[in-house]
Amino acid sequence: MDSATSTRLAWRTTPDLCLNDESLVDIITGLRAQVSALEKNELLNGAALPPWLIKALAEVASNVDAVVECQALRDQVASLQKEMLDLRHEMLLNSSSAASTPSRSKELSDTFAVIGETSTLMQQAGEAMMTVSNGVSAQYVESVVKPLWDFVHRQTNDFSTLKQAFQEAKDTVARLQSEIKRRDAVVKARNEKHEGVVQSQVDKLNENLRSCVTRNDLINAEQRIGQQMKIDRQRMLDEVDARSNKILEDMLTKVAQKRLSWTTAGNKKTLKNG
Repeated sequence: MDSATSTRLAWRTTPDLCLNDESLVDIITGLRAQVSALEKNELLNGAALPPWLIKALAEVASNVDAVVECQALRDQVASLQKEMLDLRHEMLLNSSSAASTPSRSKELSDTFAVIGETSTLMQQAGEAMMTVSNGVSAQYVESVVKPLWDFVHRQTNDFSTLKQAFQEAKDTVARLQSEIKRRDAVVKARNEKHEGVVQSQVDKLNENLRSCVTRNDLINAEQRIGQQMKIDRQRMLDEVDARSNKILEDMLTKVAQKRLSWTTAGNKKTLKNG
């Protein structure tokens, strides 16, 4: 292994940051869809979103890349630790042939094992390598370990910054969720209010329809009127017939009386003349 060997920092897995066992990208997508649905709701036409909500959406949009990069840096740190372990094994193999005694080999193994420790002990491992001889020079170890240590140090600082940005993104998402819930409650209350008004109007309309005359009622009334008109007509005809008969009877009685009086008067006159 020569000093020109490069360290691979490619992503080993696809970054996927989760919040409460749910993908943060899916959460943000769902929240954007809910906000879009609220903006398109007819009950909220003309009602502008509050400035802090617009700012929260902008923060979420700007922090998505930072959150993904944070996950990527975490994967890179894990990959870097694996590279360091591979480097330690290669250095042990290169130094095993140059070791003079078993005790010397054990000393080299213990010294190189320090490289695979946590990032806080890497500088001490670099200083320990300065004392190694007979196969691996201190300059070679320093040239290999120092860039790794500097890279890990920079990555640690970047990770802290991105961790803070991720926390701010989580807070923004929490505020956004609370605002969505509040908007949902307002929309639900307005819908219930309008539903109550509509239901009262429907009840009133049903009551008015029940109080109105139906077609069957009109048909029944027409039939009753027709029957009553027939009864009244028959009664009137009966009364006319009765009055006509009475008048005719009275007239016949008067004519008979006049004839009787005339006959009586004629008989009396005849008796007088005779």
